[in-house]
Amino acid sequence: MYALISLCCLASLAAAMPQFQGQFAPSAGFAPSAGFAPSAGFAPSQYQTAPALSRSEQHDEAGQYVSSYSTIDGQRVDETGTLKQTPDGSDYVLVKQGSYSYTSPEGTPVQVAYTADENGFHPESPNIPVAPPPPSTTRF
Repeated sequence: MYALISLCCLASLAAAMPQFQGQFAPSAGFAPSAGFAPSAGFAPSQYQTAPALSRSEQHDEAGQYVSSYSTIDGQRVDETGTLKQTPDGSDYVLVKQGSYSYTSPEGTPVQVAYTADENGFHPESPNIPVAPPPPSTTRF
């Protein structure tokens, strides 16, 4: 009886073991397979990386930083990370503020400013769609 229980436990452990250890991570020489079929409107040149025009990073001992880079195709990223003390004074959180800009595949300039803090990620941009207000709950 104990042998049967032990065998069942071993079988369940083997079944629960992670099955795909690193199998889906692209390797250094990754290339799509011959059967790869991109979706309509996909243009590989739109998704290639552009060489950097400038890059700057400054860090301090506490982990705060200022970072920026720009590319030849007009992409630009600026970000600062500053430490902010928690309300109870027992710890610090890294607050990130920054912006990024690029030109969309349709040719529209996109600019996003953001803050990421203990309350989450807060982007601001005229390019981000806004949901309509919920309908009135007034009943007649």
